[in-house]
Amino acid sequence: MLQWPEAGKYVSPISVFDPPSLFAKILSETVPIEPGKTRLLDIGCGTGIVGIYCLIESKAEFVTFNDIQDAAILETHSNVATHIQRGAINERSVAGIKCPFNEISPDIVARHDLIVFNPPQLPTNFVNEDYLKKTQDDDSMSRFRLGGPNGLAIAEKFFDWFAALNDPKPDAVIMLSSFLGEAEIKMAIEKRRLECDILKATPVPLRAIFNHQANILFNDEKQRANRMLEKDPISDPPGGFVKKLLTIRIPGSGIKTPPNHASSTAADPPMQTAVVGFNEAVEKFQGNLAGLAQSSFAQQYLKGALDNMETGRLAVQEKVKFAIPTVFGTLVASAAIASFALRVCLKKKTWVFSGA
Repeated sequence: MLQWPEAGKYVSPISVFDPPSLFAKILSETVPIEPGKTRLLDIGCGTGIVGIYCLIESKAEFVTFNDIQDAAILETHSNVATHIQRGAINERSVAGIKCPFNEISPDIVARHDLIVFNPPQLPTNFVNEDYLKKTQDDDSMSRFRLGGPNGLAIAEKFFDWFAALNDPKPDAVIMLSSFLGEAEIKMAIEKRRLECDILKATPVPLRAIFNHQANILFNDEKQRANRMLEKDPISDPPGGFVKKLLTIRIPGSGIKTPPNHASSTAADPPMQTAVVGFNEAVEKFQGNLAGLAQSSFAQQYLKGALDNMETGRLAVQEKVKFAIPTVFGTLVASAAIASFALRVCLKKKTWVFSGA
């Protein structure tokens, strides 16, 4: 998968996830942010790179990060905290929620102007059996990369959820590959009585694992246009193709409710809430770690993260300076981090950064 070379400016290179891709770069750069005004809901945030980019470069007013994975929320929190320490992000401009996107409270959704989503979309019908088996045997890859037979399974669940939201609701921006078929994408959206427009179609190389199916589609003039396929004159090995990454806007409606994320936890003392959050997160993360069948590097990273969380918990309790051991060195941080640390609302599955 093509990577985003400058991603290290926004997120840590130490990650349990694949390096941020060209998909993430193009989506980040094409999300229509109105500086100082847009309140963004970043669904499936992963490392948080899209939302972080929109805060730093596009000057979004507020971002709520959402993911279903514990590791994603923890990593996003760490990356955001780094930028808060550097003064690049205001701690009052971010929040997060861990749950499937279709379980996000409608009240939270209504506080945003824009939803952004880069869904898993690998079409299982378009890859060979060996690659598919390898992907299916990897729990993380199968859950967060596969998009069903036509690549649109997760996107269609998103369209169902978005269509069912009550008005007023935000606009949505979703990134999809033209290889899935422009006609098929528009049909899936219009089937839910939604409208859409393509904000940008960015040409990128098609992965070689799709070349066999691409050859079949390319030889059909109608499908060649539908999939937006072109021959890639500089592919290595030769015989490759170029597709388009489609930044698609689905209009919402109405006036949004101003964000007030801090209100749900405003009565809780920030330091006490942070301690409770660290305690719960450490216990849950420790349980998850015991059952993971991951690479040795991932295990090493996750164990390091667990050590970091335990050290941070003790530091918050003692309100003293603490050192966070990492794989590549030691990061010294002040317990002032606790003033904007992970505040966990256990029943609501949310966190907010908040200055004390």
